[in-house]
Amino acid sequence: METTFSKKTSDMTEKTDPKYIVLFDGVCALCNHSIDFLIKLDKELKLKFAPLQGETAKAVFSRNTIDDDALKSIILVKKSDGGEQIFKRSDAVLESLKTIGGFWNIVVIFKLFPRAIRDSIYNFIARNRYKWFGKYDACRLPTPEERELFLP
Repeated sequence: METTFSKKTSDMTEKTDPKYIVLFDGVCALCNHSIDFLIKLDKELKLKFAPLQGETAKAVFSRNTIDDDALKSIILVKKSDGGEQIFKRSDAVLESLKTIGGFWNIVVIFKLFPRAIRDSIYNFIARNRYKWFGKYDACRLPTPEERELFLP
């Protein structure tokens, strides 16, 4: 049975062991704006968020083999009874939007393009993200309203 959330409260089990975790570069301005976008769209609060620099990401990396290049990109961790499924780069973006559902299910059409092409575009933007969008001195602090959505 899947937990349903309200904007004000969340189930403690889902908070301590969420089904979907988006790992992102906490000091990247583009990444933070992307997280703001996902939070705004995720009306059912399916996604939880954690910086790549944090404890949650370290725990995920200790349980999974993740190539060093992926550590500079967005990562979606999808938990199920069979373990964790890791989505990186463009797959993480598309799967995050698909998880939100509704209109955003349309993003699956981009999976028709080979991953190599999608990831080339993703990597080009990722390489230039600090130059184009800037970088923060420290990871973002969630607002009081967002606090339940963020993991350490």
